[in-house]
Amino acid sequence: MALMFDLPAADAIYHQQCNINFRTGKSIPKSYQTVNCDKAALRSPGRPEQKEQKDAFEKMDGEFHNLVPYNVPVWAQHLQNIPTCFVKLSNLNTPVHKWNIPGLPDDVQLFIKRDDLTGAELSGNKVRALQILFAEALEEGATHVVTGGGPQSGHCRAVSLICRSLGLKPHIVIDRVEKKEDLVAMGNILLYRMAGSQIYVTPLESYTSLKRRIGRMQHFISDAYKEKCYCIPSGGATGKAVYAFITLFEELLQQGLHERFDDIVLTVGTGGTSLGVAVANSLTGS
Repeated sequence: MALMFDLPAADAIYHQQCNINFRTGKSIPKSYQTVNCDKAALRSPGRPEQKEQKDAFEKMDGEFHNLVPYNVPVWAQHLQNIPTCFVKLSNLNTPVHKWNIPGLPDDVQLFIKRDDLTGAELSGNKVRALQILFAEALEEGATHVVTGGGPQSGHCRAVSLICRSLGLKPHIVIDRVEKKEDLVAMGNILLYRMAGSQIYVTPLESYTSLKRRIGRMQHFISDAYKEKCYCIPSGGATGKAVYAFITLFEELLQQGLHERFDDIVLTVGTGGTSLGVAVANSLTGS
């Protein structure tokens, strides 16, 4: 009884003697033990076993960040340079919603393809092409990726974030900037830095000149780090990336493109989206 007045000592002696663990059933005093009881029955209701946890996680994770075979639409199978796979970074297909904006004529209906719902962080439809390009980077064993664009390039932002999700090192060549000190950490530039991108700057250049400079940076980075670097041109405009928008057109066909709509309106930067849609539109006889 005297020990009861020294609570820390009493507690230490109790745990030294008992070491109770009711979840595992180990070292429980005999008076508390369950005789001939199945350990599975002692589990708390709803608490999954390790295998159940693993299976649930894998089901939730699905194919994300894994290489998946690319299936070109039947009507485009005669084309060349078809990608063999892509890395899953998005949730497709995205819906088409009616868009009610003021000033439309009474006989005009406007709909919008919701590629802001791809599920890829801050990238919109850019993730479609990058799924193909990053698959090529992973297949080649690259550990670095270099691309370029303007100070507030959405493409560069998407590349920076996807690199980090795949464990790659991003390198960004920023056009129209004389000195790094001129970069203000706001907007996409802030996101480049938050993703840990290595930033390089270059004065105003033409698209062709910037493309060559990014290509030279690929060799520079490979030599400097002694590791493979993959080059993505500004805007991700490559022959293989066009297939992302050929697939987009197939997605639109499944959503009733030919039956429901008369025109497609696109914004144009480096032209990859418009090229893929134009080729697909021609191949499908519209």
